[in-house]
Amino acid sequence: MPTNFDALIIGAGHNGLVAAAYLARAGWKVCVLERRPVVGGACVTEEVWAGYKVSTAAYVCSLLLPEVVRELELPRYGFRLLLRNPSSFTPFPDGRYLLLGPDPQLNSDEIAKFSPRDAVTFADYEQCLERISRFIEPILSIVPPSFPEWKWRDALTYFRLLRSFFSLSVRDRRTFIQLMTGSAQDFLDGWFESEQLKITLATDGVIGAALSPSQPGTGYVLLHHVMGQADGHRGVWGYVKSGMGALSQAIADSATAHGAEIRCHCEVAQLIVEGDRAVGVALTDGEEIRARVVLSNADPKRTFLQLTPPGCLPDEFVEQVRRFRMDAAAFKLNLALDGLPSFSCLPGDTAGPQHQGTIHLCPDFATVERAFAEGRILRTHVLRPTWHGRSPTTSSDARHRRRWSKPACPPSPTPRSPRRANTSCPSSPNTRRLTQQTADGRNPRYVRGLLTLTYSVTEGLQNRRPSVRRFGAVRRPAPIWERLRKTGSCSAFWTWWKPTRPAFAVASNTSTRSVPPTYKMNSP
Repeated sequence: MPTNFDALIIGAGHNGLVAAAYLARAGWKVCVLERRPVVGGACVTEEVWAGYKVSTAAYVCSLLLPEVVRELELPRYGFRLLLRNPSSFTPFPDGRYLLLGPDPQLNSDEIAKFSPRDAVTFADYEQCLERISRFIEPILSIVPPSFPEWKWRDALTYFRLLRSFFSLSVRDRRTFIQLMTGSAQDFLDGWFESEQLKITLATDGVIGAALSPSQPGTGYVLLHHVMGQADGHRGVWGYVKSGMGALSQAIADSATAHGAEIRCHCEVAQLIVEGDRAVGVALTDGEEIRARVVLSNADPKRTFLQLTPPGCLPDEFVEQVRRFRMDAAAFKLNLALDGLPSFSCLPGDTAGPQHQGTIHLCPDFATVERAFAEGRILRTHVLRPTWHGRSPTTSSDARHRRRWSKPACPPSPTPRSPRRANTSCPSSPNTRRLTQQTADGRNPRYVRGLLTLTYSVTEGLQNRRPSVRRFGAVRRPAPIWERLRKTGSCSAFWTWWKPTRPAFAVASNTSTRSVPPTYKMNSP
């Protein structure tokens, strides 16, 4: 006999878990079905080597609505957000650097090094984005009206949206339209004169998008990444203590505490459709589970093209879903390191402000545009990839906090306790091939190029360029789009290195020569 529930949720990603938690609190009998052994979907923490825990996909948090945290009582179940302060560090080839974060005085002092005018304008820029974000935020919590079709039931929603839009000043309305339709570069050019500041801010316009900052659409991506908040600070992202999986687990615990049932190792084969309604699912082991309501936390293509039986949906709708673009946008590289980096522009391999957040290696728009162009034309190697250093997962265990809480990029020259870093890079359409080992067992050329770029702005390398082989053999688990069942040709790719011996153990005083800060890309 099939099991019956009020609500059945396919996939225990964080969105599915939030739905389960709210329905369970409303008194519904809820069941969540997850194919993998862990909950969280792309919001998970996994141990890639013994003792090394990694936020495998998502790595920072900001867009989680404060009301969700409050209403689901997530802090009660272990959720804690660690503010990044400073939130970003951008070193430049001329020996200067830029730190930005939630501290207005820090931002003003840092930006003034490049342009006193921009230091004054930056406060107005943040206030403008704050106003537009407050206009957009309520839209995230409403049932969207039908568009472009018109239905009378949506009239009140449209009226409220228009009233809210016209409550903005004329200048803010123009800014909103520019962000929705234009490029991040054009938008930033209208505000600032310093390219160092503009390229640092423009990185928020290309994250997760297969676009360069000069292309339309990146304006909204920039706005999207400043809409959220961490610890009450707008546009700031934070690290989840113990990794992103701790957030998913907190939501799951909140759901199960109110009666929701979560089943792992349960893969859905197909929806059960009767008439024009989904009434349940059939699992791969043959079991059938029925419910009054079926929700899918899978992506649209997997839900409508694979799980839904053929002939159940209008042909026009199916074709629209089939044409929906879900192209590759980025890949992520996790490294196990032996210490913190010492940058040429800000020396020191002990923890400092330059190690707390994102590390941007993109000196100007020309570099980013070339990187994008090289990826688009399917070059056999990408010479100028942009690179973002990210902080490692913070463990709840005190020993792991000391061990992993210091963000790192390349290793420091002196052996230290291990560190973990990950790089998040715009992907070319050729990323799958570029990130494979060569026939002779050498590490991927694309990745060697990435690390060469990283080495070029750090001290301690002296008069030699270390081989990436010092990181040991490549371990490639199943591609993430297959493991997490994310539709797309190469939406993310993960490769892990673990040092087989202390990296760069040569003493830093063996030579008076050091590698000059440069962004020239040579394959080691």
